[in-house]
Amino acid sequence: MAEGYLHGYGSEEQQRLLGQAEHWREELIVDGTVFAPGTRLLEIGCGVGAVLGVLRTEYAGVELTGVDIDQRQLDVAREHLDGLGVAATLRRADALALPFVDACFDHVWMMWFLEHLSDPVGALREARRVLAPGGAITVIESDYNTLWALPSSRALEAVFEC
Repeated sequence: MAEGYLHGYGSEEQQRLLGQAEHWREELIVDGTVFAPGTRLLEIGCGVGAVLGVLRTEYAGVELTGVDIDQRQLDVAREHLDGLGVAATLRRADALALPFVDACFDHVWMMWFLEHLSDPVGALREARRVLAPGGAITVIESDYNTLWALPSSRALEAVFEC
């Protein structure tokens, strides 16, 4: 799956992802989002660390963890977060088999991520598994109301139904 990432891994694309998170900082990431200090937050599909950087600068005291399947993205994420002075644990991991015990995060965040998976429902199940009782999951995706895809699949139809 990592080799087939449709946006690629070039530095120009990685910079675009950082800019995209900044562009949507207020409207999609910050607006309506509240985290208490000490919240244990996992971002699945953290990519270049763009959203983790925004979250840390907006919410002091949140314990950040990010996972991504591709080490190249994690290397850029580490550089980006270090440049911001942001402490975060970054791990290479598959969203369908997270290397964490059950119920260990207070919040799970996925942004512009599920659209890249062949099994988005499986990733949501795994996110739920690592979520502590009373925790929350934030999923932000593109608006697919105007999208028509052929060939379709059961997984893609499940995303549309959500």
